[in-house]
Amino acid sequence: MVAWIKPLRLSICFLSSLLAAVSFRVAKMDIPWFVIITVFSITCSAMLQNDWRDRYHDFRKGRILAVRRRGLFFSSVLIFWIISCFLIFSATMKNGNMGSLLVAMAFASLVYSEVRQIPLASNALVALTFGSPALLPVAAGASESNVWLLFLLVVFIAFGREITTDVDDEKIDRGYKWTIPLAVGRRRAKIIAVVGFAAGLLIAAMVSLMTLSALPFMVIGATILMRDFYCRSARNWIDIGGIVILFVLCFSI
Repeated sequence: MVAWIKPLRLSICFLSSLLAAVSFRVAKMDIPWFVIITVFSITCSAMLQNDWRDRYHDFRKGRILAVRRRGLFFSSVLIFWIISCFLIFSATMKNGNMGSLLVAMAFASLVYSEVRQIPLASNALVALTFGSPALLPVAAGASESNVWLLFLLVVFIAFGREITTDVDDEKIDRGYKWTIPLAVGRRRAKIIAVVGFAAGLLIAAMVSLMTLSALPFMVIGATILMRDFYCRSARNWIDIGGIVILFVLCFSI
């Protein structure tokens, strides 16, 4: 059972949903929980889609489920996309602009693996797509400038986080995918990631100085990132810092 849940990366799915909910709080709007559920479903579908599309490449990382159980795995991808499409259609009927943004998120998830050879494309696509739930209030008619700052801070942090995954996959990505570590080297890539984290935290402080409570987690994550060969522990600390920022913004604005 755990093996089938792991590809969903539920922590990422919950983070994207939390971001969407917080964005409506920041915009001082009622939270449309149906839209939040839709964001969660799209993110789950995106995680499975990525694993299915890159199944033979990911097999070298030890992710064997999509190869060993191809029929069942493809069925799960299809089921999640059917659910997501139904939710997107329903959301579009309630608000066309928000529905259009949700469609764009789903489309970006589908093309992610197809742009892997284009310099910076996959990193930028991940960062923009992960930050896009923050713009749902804008699509709904909000004019709160802090929503745009929320979007930017998430984009910078997500961009840096994506680099850390590319650092871990540097050896097996060569010849398959263009990544920043392969282009500029491992250490410079880590520095770029840290700059992304710092930029995200700085923008968060512009929204609320209370978000600086996430600084210790970000510093620990950045320190581990620069010292350790693998980046998983660093990502965990950065994720905690991101969660702290979102909760602070949710309850302080």
